[in-house]
Amino acid sequence: MNIKNLLESLNDSFDLKLNQPQIEKLKTFASDFKKYNEKINLMSKNDIELFFEKHIFDCLAFNLFNKKFISNQTKNVLDIGSGGGLPAIVLAIVFENLKIEAVDSVAKKTSFISEEILNLDLKNLHTTCSRIEKLPIQYRENFDIITSRALSSLDILLEYSIPYLKKDGFLAAYKALNVEKEISKAKNAFHILNCKMVEKLDYELNLKTNFTRSILVIQKQAKTSSKYPRSYNKIKTAPL
Repeated sequence: MNIKNLLESLNDSFDLKLNQPQIEKLKTFASDFKKYNEKINLMSKNDIELFFEKHIFDCLAFNLFNKKFISNQTKNVLDIGSGGGLPAIVLAIVFENLKIEAVDSVAKKTSFISEEILNLDLKNLHTTCSRIEKLPIQYRENFDIITSRALSSLDILLEYSIPYLKKDGFLAAYKALNVEKEISKAKNAFHILNCKMVEKLDYELNLKTNFTRSILVIQKQAKTSSKYPRSYNKIKTAPL
């Protein structure tokens, strides 16, 4: 599917219609990403050839969550494990009501995000190079929404994210559709971190073969104990 048709299909898939400045910024971002990828390996060659179909389009599934849970209100968003700005840069272009902090531990990746903030004039996006569990204390219980795409299994992701959400805030976790095992494995983490899954929003990417995905919507119910998140080694070797 060509880019024009793909962008037009957003309205049918996600009830989302982009204006021309947003479309031009997405095209510029895609071009910049591909050029940067030649120097710094942000993405595999096979994936880069499907950048719009598999990645930008996927990021824009956020509108399924947006329409149902936040309705274009102004919100503070933390995007963890942002990599080359997916979904942070895409969301900043399209959802100007979001004030987004993009976090990644790899300086070459956050440097690219910083360049794109200037190139695309994204006043609602900021980036920080840090391990998630080492974010400053002022980040705790501070965000309305946390987004994550292709970072870790759900039990680990919950410990990385929930401590930084405000009470009643949401984690919007991009996942492959068949995540029932992850959800079951994370039951203890849901309990310890005082959160619950409220919905699974399913959708399909416009690829030659159907590629079904979902956004898990998880809500924080009460304050998180100060001992979370633990150190990286403890999170990885002994998930909750």
